[in-house]
Amino acid sequence: MNEEYYFILLLNFYFMQMGEGRYTLTDNINEDLPDFKLNEILSDGLCDTTVDLAIDYAEISFDSLVNEIAEEIPFIKTIVSLGKAGLAVREMHFAKKILTFLKEFHSENLNQKKRNEFRKNMNSNIEYRNKVTNQIIVFIDRLVSKRKVKILSRLLIAHIDKEYDWSTFIDLSNCLDSMFLLDFDVLDVLYYEDSIKIENISIQEKEVDKYIILASIERLKTFGFIASKESTWESVADKLKEEIFLNGFGEKFYNLCLRE
Repeated sequence: MNEEYYFILLLNFYFMQMGEGRYTLTDNINEDLPDFKLNEILSDGLCDTTVDLAIDYAEISFDSLVNEIAEEIPFIKTIVSLGKAGLAVREMHFAKKILTFLKEFHSENLNQKKRNEFRKNMNSNIEYRNKVTNQIIVFIDRLVSKRKVKILSRLLIAHIDKEYDWSTFIDLSNCLDSMFLLDFDVLDVLYYEDSIKIENISIQEKEVDKYIILASIERLKTFGFIASKESTWESVADKLKEEIFLNGFGEKFYNLCLRE
């Protein structure tokens, strides 16, 4: 297979999820390209439990994904077949993230009536289905860590449960993409404190420089999760004495998406 095959295959992998390929292959190459409809595949996975909820898909090896999981789950087999054409690592990592997302989605408690309404909308409203699956595909591709993928799933559950409207779901998903893993640790601390001075924040079982924590807090402020009792800004030393707390918006995000 020539360079055109690999180049067009890569482009189609991302653009065919939008409903149609933007690029085409020559006829003899196109015969080898699997029928890859990622929106439909993800929609089916959201509407029906197709994954084993007992398996931690983020921890399985690529060998197991290819030789065992792919034989049991059709859409993983499709992604793996693309990977065998030369894009193995990225596509298999993407497949693991999809599985992790779906497992978390079906493991979370959601009112059955609302889940049925969501399923009905996904099956009957193509525009809504494409809106949901397009965004989920983009965010899953961008997120690196297992924890972020699970939080994205919980965000979708919160949206379905009408805790967040669609616009807020998108905004929070973008925030999630920008968050550092340390930010989750800082939120853990703040959730269990009425208020605390920045200089007194310590991360359990980790040695983190106070200025790195300060950077995390400033980042979380831009997301709207943290507020200050009083703002003082004369020097960095003064900033470390600032007393902060998790506001209502931050508490809601923590309860819906982070709290175990």
